[in-house]
Amino acid sequence: KERYRISEKTLILLALFGGSIGSLAAMHLFHHKTRKKKFAWGVPAILVLQAALFAVLCAAVQCGLALVRPGALGFGDVTVTLLMGLAVGTAGLWGVVVWWLAMGVLGLVWMLLWRRFDWQGDTPYAGKVPFAPVIVVAATVALGVCG
Repeated sequence: KERYRISEKTLILLALFGGSIGSLAAMHLFHHKTRKKKFAWGVPAILVLQAALFAVLCAAVQCGLALVRPGALGFGDVTVTLLMGLAVGTAGLWGVVVWWLAMGVLGLVWMLLWRRFDWQGDTPYAGKVPFAPVIVVAATVALGVCG
C-alpha cells in the first residue's frame, strides 16, 4: 500500500497554526489519533492556548484603540472583546480576521443607524454609540462563518 500519509508533526502544526477546533472535531468524528496522548492532550491544550492568546491580543488592540481616542471606546468594550475573543479565538486566525472585518462593517452600519435614530437623545448619553452589541454580533458572524 502506497497511500499518502500526513505526518503527526504536520497534523500538530496544522492545529497549532489555526486549525485546532477543526483538528479536535475531526479527531473525534473520525476516531483518529484519539488514543495517542500527544493528540488527546495536545490538541485541546493548543485550542485553549490559542483561544486565550487571540483573546488577549484582541483585547489589547481594543484597549489601545480606547486609549488613543478617549471616550470613543469604553473599557466595557475591551471586556466584551476579551470574552468574545475566547470564543472566536477557537476558530483560529481566520476567525479573528473575519471577526474584525465584521466589526468594522457592522460597526459603521450600527453607528449610522444610531446617529439617525438616537434612542438616548434625551439622556446624558445622547450621541454616544454603544459598541458592545456590534462586538457580540460580529463574533457570532465570525463563528458562523469559520466555526
